[in-house]
Amino acid sequence: MSFLISLFWIVICIVLQILVFNHLSLAGGVVLLYVYVAVKMPVEISRQIQILLGFLIGLILDIFCNTIGLHAFAMTTTMWMRLPLLHMFVLAEDIKTGAPTLHRLGIQNFYRFLLSVLIVHCLALYLLEAFSLFSLSALLLKIISSIAMTFVFLIAIEMATRRKSV
Repeated sequence: MSFLISLFWIVICIVLQILVFNHLSLAGGVVLLYVYVAVKMPVEISRQIQILLGFLIGLILDIFCNTIGLHAFAMTTTMWMRLPLLHMFVLAEDIKTGAPTLHRLGIQNFYRFLLSVLIVHCLALYLLEAFSLFSLSALLLKIISSIAMTFVFLIAIEMATRRKSV
């Protein structure tokens, strides 16, 4: 049952990204809701499955957004870096099962983890999209605005869905 619930939320994130968030832009950046899947993936799922799931999510976004592999590359890279990033802020022994949450990691560690995942994802996505550093200021503005908007939005979601139990 938990698998079906997770699958439902993954589909909701993808649909909202395609239908809503891809059309809302500020300073060239958009809210990347689907990255929340990478943040909230349970740690006990094997790394190979996580990377494959990231690729599939990115591929679905690429098909519907006509981006020819950009999201697949960015999500695969993000999922590949996810566990090492998590273990930079939390010991592996402290989180052996379950998903990283604000309550489990603490505010500071969760914010750092979320921010590092967003930085990796946005750099992978937008550097590949630009494929050059020709307009570096526009590229940096797009990366920073996407990181900031996504960070605020995902923190709001995390606060709204926050549970007291571990």
